Amino acid sequence: MKNWQRYPFVRLLIPFVGGIVAGIYSNISFYSGLWIFTLSIPFLFVFHYFQLRTLPFSMRHVQGVFVTILSIGLGIGITGLHNHQTDILHFENQTGLSGVYRLKIEDVPAYKTNSIRFCVRILSSISHKKELKCDGKVMVYFQPDKNANKLRYGDQLIAQLQLNPVESIMNPNSVDYKKYLSNQGIYHRTYLPSSKWILTKRAQGFNLYRIGTSLQEKFINLFKNHHPNPNELTVASALVLGYDNNIEPELRNAYTTTGALHILSVSGMHVGVIYLVLSALLISLKRKTLTRIIRGVILLTVVWFYALITGLSPAVLRSAVMLSFIIVGECGEREQSNINTLAASAFILLIIDPFQITNIGFQLSYLAVAGIVLIEPLVRSIWSPKFRIVQLIWGLTTVSIAAQVASSPLSLYYFHQFPNYFIFTNYIAIPLSSIAIYAGMLTLITTPFIWLSHQLAQLFFGSVALLNYSIQFFSHLPYASIKNIQLTSFETILIYLFIFLLYRTIKEKQKLSMFGALCCFIIIGVSFIIDNQKSKQQQMITIYSIKSNTVIDYFNGKTCISFQSFFPLVENQNILYQISGNRIAHGIKQIIKESLVTGTMKDVSIGFWKSNSCYLFKEKRLIVQNGNWNKQVYINSPIVTDMLLLTRNPYPDIEALLSRYNCKQVILDATNNSYNVIKWKRLCNDYKIPCHYTASDGAFIFNTK
Repeated sequence: MKNWQRYPFVRLLIPFVGGIVAGIYSNISFYSGLWIFTLSIPFLFVFHYFQLRTLPFSMRHVQGVFVTILSIGLGIGITGLHNHQTDILHFENQTGLSGVYRLKIEDVPAYKTNSIRFCVRILSSISHKKELKCDGKVMVYFQPDKNANKLRYGDQLIAQLQLNPVESIMNPNSVDYKKYLSNQGIYHRTYLPSSKWILTKRAQGFNLYRIGTSLQEKFINLFKNHHPNPNELTVASALVLGYDNNIEPELRNAYTTTGALHILSVSGMHVGVIYLVLSALLISLKRKTLTRIIRGVILLTVVWFYALITGLSPAVLRSAVMLSFIIVGECGEREQSNINTLAASAFILLIIDPFQITNIGFQLSYLAVAGIVLIEPLVRSIWSPKFRIVQLIWGLTTVSIAAQVASSPLSLYYFHQFPNYFIFTNYIAIPLSSIAIYAGMLTLITTPFIWLSHQLAQLFFGSVALLNYSIQFFSHLPYASIKNIQLTSFETILIYLFIFLLYRTIKEKQKLSMFGALCCFIIIGVSFIIDNQKSKQQQMITIYSIKSNTVIDYFNGKTCISFQSFFPLVENQNILYQISGNRIAHGIKQIIKESLVTGTMKDVSIGFWKSNSCYLFKEKRLIVQNGNWNKQVYINSPIVTDMLLLTRNPYPDIEALLSRYNCKQVILDATNNSYNVIKWKRLCNDYKIPCHYTASDGAFIFNTK
């Protein structure tokens, strides 16, 4: 971009995002950002004044420097302002709270197997003498019953809460759910039985979000009246209304594997489809100034009404804001820069909520659209087909490639897999989903006309059923995706830098950019080689923190021998969710499952030996003692071992255990009862034996090299 003056919001957005990131991941306070912002303003005005009068041309860049500093300060300040934990009214910062609170529902219900999840805001703490105002969000899991099923956004209730801080991650390289919730201003969660709360007030007054969620629920019920099967209903609700809470994990995984998960999230594509078709229908209104304004009002109304009925989700808001800029620009016949419009929408949304920058959907959607705006024209210029149908197919291909190039590095960083058939999937998924969106909207609009609505519903749910079948077909093809890809944050940044420099090389024919892209390519390659060598040479033990099962992973190169107390591990998605990230991070390609305390295994080449519950890793010995040990077995002298793992509440007389084993380290895994753990840790302390409890200290990791 040679002429940066054409992209003012891009110039503002980059340092603004830098300030937000600094505010989130450092200890820079709101007041520091406010000082930076405040002090930059007078310097900016002074330099602007002298620039117009006396400063030489070579000094005019100084004004840009102060604008950058101003944007950084604004980012830091806005982030500090939205950090609710530092608010003096936050319930964590107040003392003497009774445990009885007045709450307000601030989210749509998410129906789980044994609970109904809501995000609630604490309004005040109630005691016998007074009601103390406080603030803060809590994730509450309600016991399912008829009253909990009737709760909706804006309802108020009084409840007795035991506020539990969200647990930190205990297993290496697993998803940090605590960080995910804290970025939404949620630091506590709790389970709420039916007997511990009463409804005091139904939602009242005018609230756009409540109106939107209410319409969304009514429209879902209208879909149910046509009696579709569950998978069709859940995908239909996600496609048209943005409600995707009840999609089956297997079906969601199929969409992820094929690279079509974006279809299930109402986002830029969905809003864009509605905008493009309606814009084409109103093309005749672009001739005069007055009719252009009328056309703009109609388009804005439809776009924001659709955003409303989808619950004003962040993805839809991003698209609605961006399209609003485009529509307003069209009203005045002003030439627009799509990339500047994209930056403007991001800037406004981050002003409203800077923590959106941590949202994966926010990052991926903006990268995908930026790729379509910048990269797609370059890809399209490679070939100019003559026939209309070929042009449409080629256009769909170039858009898919551009979006994938821009979003894939970040997608690989987060999800560790690449969809090999994404182009072919989009050939089917995008047309079918577009048909489904319009058929679904027409089904709702024509509800008073029963016969017509029913016919449209047949088309709607038929297209959804065909979409599901196509996605599942592609997901079951051989090599549908490359899985277990590991990218570090450093490598991800380097890949984006490589893409940017390669883009400048092709677009602007810059030799320096070509040299930079080549350097990035070499560094990325060297980094991959180093990671691969580290994976080949690794030898380590990981004892995970899992409450329902004992799992020990022994990494030998790229092979993992997993010792487990229950089988089959592959069927327990909750356990895989906690341990798979660590395996991917260490480049594991093969997994061998073995029983924890039975069976024999030996590999002399790596110095490994196992007999029942005794393990030898080179010169380090580990003994696993579970709840089935026999206290009556006589031994002549204590068994010497480096590590003793106690699992599933062995006989609580740990003194008998310690007299049986001469160990250097005691490990208590999360399957043990916390009451026993307290006693055992105290006794280990008396015996001067180090004790590691995985439920509080995290997974136990030991390098055997």
